[in-house]
Amino acid sequence: MALKEEVKRILRHSSIYGIGNLLHRIPPFVLMPIYLNYLTPTDYGKKEIVALVIEFLGIILSMGIANAMARFYYEYDKEVDQNEVVSTIILSFAVIAGIVIGSITTQAESISKIIIDSPSEKALILMALVSLWFNTLYHMSCNYIRIRERSILFVSISFSRLIVQVSLNIFFIVSLGWGIYGIFASTLISSSVFATALTLPLLCKIGFKFSISKFREILKFSSPMIVSQLGASIVHLSDRYFLKVYFGLASAGIYTLGYRLGNSINSFVQSPFQQIWNPRKFAIHKDQNSREIYARVLTYYLFVQFIFGLIISCCAKDILFIVGRPAYYQAASIAPIITLSYILFGIQNHFTTGIMIKKKTGYFAYINMGNAALNLALNFALIPPFGIWGAALATLACMTNKFVFTAWISQKIFPIPWELKRAVRIILAGLLAYLLSHLIRYPEVYKTYVLNYEIYKGALRILGLRFMIYHMAVAVGVYLSIISLPGFFQASEIGFLKEKAKKIKNSLSFRLSST
Repeated sequence: MALKEEVKRILRHSSIYGIGNLLHRIPPFVLMPIYLNYLTPTDYGKKEIVALVIEFLGIILSMGIANAMARFYYEYDKEVDQNEVVSTIILSFAVIAGIVIGSITTQAESISKIIIDSPSEKALILMALVSLWFNTLYHMSCNYIRIRERSILFVSISFSRLIVQVSLNIFFIVSLGWGIYGIFASTLISSSVFATALTLPLLCKIGFKFSISKFREILKFSSPMIVSQLGASIVHLSDRYFLKVYFGLASAGIYTLGYRLGNSINSFVQSPFQQIWNPRKFAIHKDQNSREIYARVLTYYLFVQFIFGLIISCCAKDILFIVGRPAYYQAASIAPIITLSYILFGIQNHFTTGIMIKKKTGYFAYINMGNAALNLALNFALIPPFGIWGAALATLACMTNKFVFTAWISQKIFPIPWELKRAVRIILAGLLAYLLSHLIRYPEVYKTYVLNYEIYKGALRILGLRFMIYHMAVAVGVYLSIISLPGFFQASEIGFLKEKAKKIKNSLSFRLSST
C-alpha cells in the first residue's frame, strides 16, 4: 500500500475517531466547572480513589483480551472466524467478570472503609462495580465498530452517550444536590443503557459463539498483558493512594485535577489516534512499505502531540482561573510535568508495534512490572517530602524509563526507523515555545482577585480567558514558526499542503461568489 494513501486513510479515520473520542471522553472536562464548584477537594479525591481501584480491578477482570480483539480479528480471513473471535471475547468477559463482581459486592462496606475511610458510602462502591461490568462490554462493542472502520457510527454513539451522561450529571448534582453520588449514578445509568443497546444487537448479528480453541489462543497472547497492565496501572494510579495516605483525600483530589489536565493529551490526541492506528498497524505490517509508514506516522504523531501539549502546559493556570476555585489552583503547577510524561507515553505506545506484531507480549510484563516497582519506590521516596510535586516527578521518571526500555526491545525484534532530525526539531521547538510563553506574566492585581475570590471571581475568569489567548498564541506561534523553517517539510508534503490550501481557497471563493 502506498505511503500517501495509508497516511491519508489514517488521518481521515483518526480525525473522525478524534471527534468520537472527544465526545466519549469529554464529560469530565465539560463537567469540570460543576465538579470544581459543587464538590470539595475531598469529594473530588474520593471520586478518583474509587475510580482508580475500579480501573485496577477492571484490568484483572478483562483478562487483557479486549486489547487482543484487533490482533486476532486480522489473524483470520474468513468472516465466520472473525465473528467467532469477537463473540468469544465478549462472552468470556461477561460470564467470568459477572461472577467475580457479584461476589465482590458482598464486601462493598469493607472496601469502602479501606479506600475512602468511610464504610457508610458503600453505595459508591456498588454503583462503580456494576458500572465497570457494563462499561467494559460497551467498550468491547466499540472496539468492534472501530475494527470495522465504522467511524461515523462510532461518533453517533459517542455523541448520544455524551448527551445522556452530561444531562444526568447536571440533573443529579445541580438540581437534586446529590454531589458525588450523582456522578456515580449517572455513570451507572449511561453505561448500562448503552452497553445493552450495543452488545445484544452485536451478538445477535455475529452469533452467540464461543470457541475454546480461540479463547485459549487469545488468553495465551493476553495473559502477559494482564501483568503488564497491572504494572502500568500502578504507575498511572498509585500516586493518588500515596497522597491520600500521607496528605489526605483533598491532596489526592488536587493532584488528580492537575493529572487530568496533563493527561488530556491522552484523551484528545493519543487515544483517538490509537483507535484507528492499532488495527491498521496490524493490517499493514506485511506490506513492503510498512516500516516507512510507521516512521512517517510517528513524525506526524509527535508533531500534533507537541501542539496540544503546549496548549495544556502553557494554559493550565488560565483554565483553572476560568472554571475553578482557589482551592484547586495548585493543580496547575504539575500539569506541564504530566503533559511531558504523556508525550513520552504516546511515543512509547508507538514502539509497542514490534512487540505486538512478533507476539512477544511477555516483554510488556517485564517492562511494566519493573516500572511499577520503580514507581512505588519513587512514590515512597518523593511524595512524603514533596507532596504532589513528588508524585508528578515520579510519574515523569517512570514514563521515561518505560519509553527507553520499550523502544530498545521493540527495535531489536522489529526495527522501526526514526525520522530523527525532524523529531529533534519538533522537541526543541516545543521546549523553546514553552519557555517563551512563560515570559508573559499576570498583572499583580490577580493576587487581589484570588484573595477576594467571591468578590472578584468574574474579573478573575476574564483575566484567565485573556491570558489563555496570549499564552496559546505565543506558544503555538513560536512552535509553528520554528517547524516551518526550511528543512523540516519534504517536497511531497509541501505539495500536499499547497494543494489543500488551494482547494480551501477555491471553495471559499465559490461560496463568497454564490452569496
